[in-house]
Amino acid sequence: DAELCLWRDGKQILHSPGYARLSGRDYSFGEAARSQARLHPQQVNHRYWAQLDMEPLSPSFGPGRHSADLVHSHLLDIHGQANLGDGFVLTAPGSLQHDQLALLLGIIEHCPFTAGGLVDRAVAHVAALPAAAYNWHIELQLHQALVTGVRCSDGVLSRDRVIPIPGSGWLAMQDAIARAIADAFIRQTRFDPRRQAATEQALYDQLPAILLELQQQPEKNIELGGHQARLGSELIAESCAKHYQRLKRS
Repeated sequence: DAELCLWRDGKQILHSPGYARLSGRDYSFGEAARSQARLHPQQVNHRYWAQLDMEPLSPSFGPGRHSADLVHSHLLDIHGQANLGDGFVLTAPGSLQHDQLALLLGIIEHCPFTAGGLVDRAVAHVAALPAAAYNWHIELQLHQALVTGVRCSDGVLSRDRVIPIPGSGWLAMQDAIARAIADAFIRQTRFDPRRQAATEQALYDQLPAILLELQQQPEKNIELGGHQARLGSELIAESCAKHYQRLKRS
């Protein structure tokens, strides 16, 4: 749900984070909804993939009756953007329960495309790596991290263990990093980007690019709200240290 991706011929052609925004009685999904999450938090839902079920939404969220309705609408949105044919292979995380997988396949039966196969996402990723007797696959979902053990026996890959780590997903890590960056701005400029929704949203929008650049260089200047602060890669590592430790202990 942190990043639903559509691939074709080995290339990613679309990505859509698991966010839905309600405006009136209409929904928008993916990046368009995520980019409004700090500006209009009561209009945004980002739990419907993690809580995929048929229970009534509480609080209510527009015309959708339950999480399954939002998942259905999100899938239609992705399909409409992609403009592809009707056959797909799904890769799903091991955190989805059997009843959720059954519900997901039932939802797809009401979509203008078919599921030609269903593959565990960790197994699919490990299959692309050099052969090893055992691999650990770590995935950040929005609300939890997921550690999956994948065993290889006689050339056959199989999922061995699935360890969810609630509270250490991408949302929690984003919040930790955003707090660290905001503290750096306060120390260096006395400006707190979290005090206004617009600059807080701008901070969250910039996080992927900031992380990518700090992988390539030890420091970077960040500008928010007309103020500039210098960040180091060690600041990011320190902000997420407790989450790293939880992953290691798993």
